[in-house]
Amino acid sequence: MNSHLTESGSIKTVSTRVSDSTMTSKIIGANADGDGGNHGLMVKGFMILLLTVVILGIIIGGLLYVGSAFKRSEAHTSDCNDVICAKTAFAFENILGNNATDVELCAQCEAAMRALRHYGYDHVIDKLKAICIAKMSFYNEETCLSMIDMYKDEMRYLLYQLKVPDTEFCRFVTGCGQYNDSLYRWKFDVFTNQFEAYTQIDVFPEASPFAVLHLADPHVSFEYRVGVAYSCREELCCTNRQMTPVTNMSAEDSGPYGEPRKTGLYGRCDLPVRTLRSALKSAASLKFDFVYITGDFIPHTSFNFSFSRVIYEITEQTRIINEALPNKDIYVSIGNHDDYPSFLFPTDRMVAGKYSSDRLYYALWKIWGDKWIPTEAKDTFLKGGFYTASISPGVRLFSLNTNYCYKLNWWLAVDPEDPEGQLRWLDEGLAEAARMKEKVHIIGHIPPGTKECHSEWATAYQKIISKHSQIINGQFFGHMHWDQFTVDWSVEDDPKKQSIPTGVQISSPSITTYMTGYPSYRILKFDKFGGLEDIDTYMLNITALNKKFLARTKGFDRRALDKAVQELDRNDKSYRFWQKMYSTRAAYGLKDLSPNSFADLIERFAKNDSLLEFYYRALYQFHEEPSNVHCSKGVCTTNYYYRTGLEHYVTCEQNSYGSTKFTECEKAVGEIIS
Repeated sequence: MNSHLTESGSIKTVSTRVSDSTMTSKIIGANADGDGGNHGLMVKGFMILLLTVVILGIIIGGLLYVGSAFKRSEAHTSDCNDVICAKTAFAFENILGNNATDVELCAQCEAAMRALRHYGYDHVIDKLKAICIAKMSFYNEETCLSMIDMYKDEMRYLLYQLKVPDTEFCRFVTGCGQYNDSLYRWKFDVFTNQFEAYTQIDVFPEASPFAVLHLADPHVSFEYRVGVAYSCREELCCTNRQMTPVTNMSAEDSGPYGEPRKTGLYGRCDLPVRTLRSALKSAASLKFDFVYITGDFIPHTSFNFSFSRVIYEITEQTRIINEALPNKDIYVSIGNHDDYPSFLFPTDRMVAGKYSSDRLYYALWKIWGDKWIPTEAKDTFLKGGFYTASISPGVRLFSLNTNYCYKLNWWLAVDPEDPEGQLRWLDEGLAEAARMKEKVHIIGHIPPGTKECHSEWATAYQKIISKHSQIINGQFFGHMHWDQFTVDWSVEDDPKKQSIPTGVQISSPSITTYMTGYPSYRILKFDKFGGLEDIDTYMLNITALNKKFLARTKGFDRRALDKAVQELDRNDKSYRFWQKMYSTRAAYGLKDLSPNSFADLIERFAKNDSLLEFYYRALYQFHEEPSNVHCSKGVCTTNYYYRTGLEHYVTCEQNSYGSTKFTECEKAVGEIIS
């Protein structure tokens, strides 16, 4: 049976075929902004999914709560009483704690859908709110209720649009099993023979070398406050919501430049605006020509947020960046947090009504149009948030909206095939660039080489990269918050060609400290045709700067502390303390930054433990705690983010999702945690 929500919130039942395929993949872990598993193998950023999934996790986790109770024939009880909450708490913690098996997760998700169908959407939402009030959530009652209110109306509308059996929906959105419905298992046909290499020297004689400042994931918190708790039961800590009258300012309170993750704590503090200003002032002293900003301006919170607030905060950050970097050409892409509600990006053919993304694209065009995005790109940006631009003689940029591949964009459960025709547009645009003898850069928020993307979209992207590899000189993404790369491999049918590296997806470390280490930015250096020559990574040791301030203000009450912060803002010299941490080419001994060189580097990582340990410390943005890193034969362990002894198969995640190399690695060592 298949369920559809009616406009009133009740469930209409229709007959449809239910797949009986074997379930083979794990849930996307709620404690990972990625996928979960029980084998200890991690790809992409284990804790990053906690940045995103935990918000939707309140919705689906709560539904699974209800589903678990319904499955036990207890959902008829009118209240979330101690018996029901106690019996479902263990299942709920297993789901959000990444311990639920495939069978458990699928069964509870399907039971939740039966509960929706039996009792209606409004009844289930009331149960979810009762769960919040009963303090069964990760978060306090106010935050939990805020998350439900953020998503409940759009989720009702989304579920009403479903056209697949419950089994397929559950497998698609939770990853608890292999889905088989033809709606989800779409294929992107592309002629994959590569374009021949060509020289540009006679076509663009005016071309010259250039450099780009790459800013990833600012996540600025305008409500950041000094002297408050950096550990809390809310989505976002270090804000005025945790503020109390300070009578004894101590080293346990938040410092003025942000708070990196600490061992044993989630580290849910986003970036204070003063640290963004510091980064921009530091970068302004360096030599670069353009700026790439790969999205996620908005902090990790839903509380007291609205669409108008999202637009206001993006407008403010745009103004700050423009003032700090005048006369610089800036190019931008949209992050998964840059809308309200976060993560949900429907397309026109989904008939999303008032939940259409059109309002976002039109609002962002008013902010960025004709400035950060060229006028001729207006049509595609307003259609789907993506565009192309000529940035230098012979060099063309494609900015993608990778929210259309994102696993937490639940609108894809309605219609996932090439949303807004972006992949076809990219394929055709790259073919045109080849005809014009141009080289290409691609930017976006979510790197398609990780399991953050649905496999069908990731595979289609791999085909396009393979086809046009001769003209693509760089791919730059954010989202992960960590410093990492993945190698694209040829997807030709010929097995001999599948070992040919075709590209490199480079994910820059974030400016924000949320769940990560030190604030970071990068300078990308290119030859005159846009070929990547080197990457310089800069970081700010906020721990050292915070210690100086906290030592000076120890024991201050709130009034004295606020006065000290105001004085700091008037005379902030932190921009002088940003340091170049390393050059990618020099640190790894690369002759160049070609796909072949990065592919060779993966092989060297498997043999050179000290080299891999350096990569692993860089992954964590050189925070001091991951100094206790041990790597051997491509596998690393650390007690920074994970329990002691958890093995991280680093070299697996350096192969792009959807490639044969990735699949072979996955089969060899078990399921990969994305």
